[in-house]
Amino acid sequence: MKRYVGVAVAFLVVLGSAIYLAVSLSNNGGGPGAIPSGVQSKVPTPPTKSPLPSPPFKRGKDPFGVLIPSQTLSIQQEITIAKTLAVPYIRPTYPVFLLSPDLACQGCTEFEQAGFKVILTVHNSTDRSASVFPSDLDTYKQSIGKVLDMYHPAVLVVENEENVPNHFSGTPDQYGIMLKAACQVAHQKHTLCTNGGLLSESVTYLVYESYIELGQQDKATSFADRAFADFQKRALSAPNGAEDALMRAERAAPFIAAYKDSGADFVNFHWYVSDTAAMKEARDYLESVTGLPAMCNEMGQRDTDPSTTTRVMGEAVKLGLPYVVWYMVDGLLVKGLVNQDGSLRPTGQAFETFIKSNF
Repeated sequence: MKRYVGVAVAFLVVLGSAIYLAVSLSNNGGGPGAIPSGVQSKVPTPPTKSPLPSPPFKRGKDPFGVLIPSQTLSIQQEITIAKTLAVPYIRPTYPVFLLSPDLACQGCTEFEQAGFKVILTVHNSTDRSASVFPSDLDTYKQSIGKVLDMYHPAVLVVENEENVPNHFSGTPDQYGIMLKAACQVAHQKHTLCTNGGLLSESVTYLVYESYIELGQQDKATSFADRAFADFQKRALSAPNGAEDALMRAERAAPFIAAYKDSGADFVNFHWYVSDTAAMKEARDYLESVTGLPAMCNEMGQRDTDPSTTTRVMGEAVKLGLPYVVWYMVDGLLVKGLVNQDGSLRPTGQAFETFIKSNF
């Protein structure tokens, strides 16, 4: 199916802790509304005949964990919150910086001693600056091995939102090489391994564009109405909005191929959409195009409604996601479940009630 793109002009959109790269398109000559010659879309679509669903991943009953990136709460306070919520997993605020001399993990030892399992992210840099492709893969693999021996994570997560240039400075192909190398070491040490988490908005653009590519405009429109954030809806309705959405999806598409060929155990995505049907569509899409079971090491909400918390958690369990880590504090467009002092908001109380009522 032919799709059309114009000249891309990049601009930055800041959302939560991440900087998202959005793309706006202009006409390519010929007067207002002129369309350049067509090119084939690069967005992967599910197989015509969907594969049989994989059996549920064997895990403990409770898939939930917490991420508490607070500047005011101590590690002990994070542990207290996690114990109150009765979750088995914690994702530390900071990744392990693989180019740092000590490979330190803030909180990892304390979390393990308190009885929690760690969902651990590694970042190939000395600090929070964009990670780089390793200059020596053997050295990179040695560092991965040391981290696994030191912290014994339940899941090794390779980078964070790797399709964001401010997080990972390399190409999708280079990321695939890193992911494959890291997962090889993880498997040698009997540890599960996954990608860093495809950006929530990128996932929604991919699903939307897959419907367009398959000629299912009604499904695409419905999905956008339910899954797109307000800024995405404004962009889609603007002049050249369709081309804009396609370009955003095509920027993420090469990472799908990297996941598929990496030997990873899961396809990991981030999710801040309250519509449960959209979550299922996203899960189904990602599993279809990668052949991997999905997990989510960063999920949250953009409202303060406790029913949203309960509904989204219920859908995650219904879908059988083996790991679901909830973003617990406020961010740009993100509403946390705890106050600055660590006390639970009504949404946090709903989270606690759901866990204790179901597991």
